[in-house]
Amino acid sequence: HTSGMAIAVAPGVGKAASISNVAIKNTGDDGIAVMNGALAIGPGVTVTSAGHATATGRRSGLHVAGGTVTIAVPAGQTPTTFTANTLHGIEVTDLGVLNITGVPVTDPAITGLGTVVASGNSRSNIFIAQTPGTVPSVGTIDGVVAWNSTGGAGIEIETGSQLKLRNSVSLDNDSDGVLITTGDATTAGEAVGGIDLGTANSFGHN
Repeated sequence: HTSGMAIAVAPGVGKAASISNVAIKNTGDDGIAVMNGALAIGPGVTVTSAGHATATGRRSGLHVAGGTVTIAVPAGQTPTTFTANTLHGIEVTDLGVLNITGVPVTDPAITGLGTVVASGNSRSNIFIAQTPGTVPSVGTIDGVVAWNSTGGAGIEIETGSQLKLRNSVSLDNDSDGVLITTGDATTAGEAVGGIDLGTANSFGHN
């Protein structure tokens, strides 16, 4: 826990990077931090125990403050996981956009397994708090597993954010499965229109 970030991604607007089959553990700062450009995360990426369990030292496994991160792990591939980090498993702030395509294990039972998993983190497993009114595109989370947070929700979304949630599992967390909190006291900051959890007919298959 004496390092900075393990991987810092800032290739510039319109440029991209990708990672897969990388294990990151015990960083002093966020495990992976993305400031601009695009990052593709494939199978076999694990980020564990980022940051310090102190008032000012808590950090997330993946922090997306700008650019676009796409995590895609098909069925049968090595899972990508964000576990036991001192803040969030995945944190999206400012102008960051997150897209996830994963496959939860739901048969014969839901057990917290899947191809993209955020679990056992000290605050909400997935935290979305984008800057209201400035988000460049809607992020889509499809098939994530947010499991067993130790001090927060499975998925926490601040109003003003732009997110579509489908086919996901958020269970066994310290508080809520999905928690929506107020961003800021402005019209844009209190808007919920950009948060799409599905309809009353299907609830997004979550």
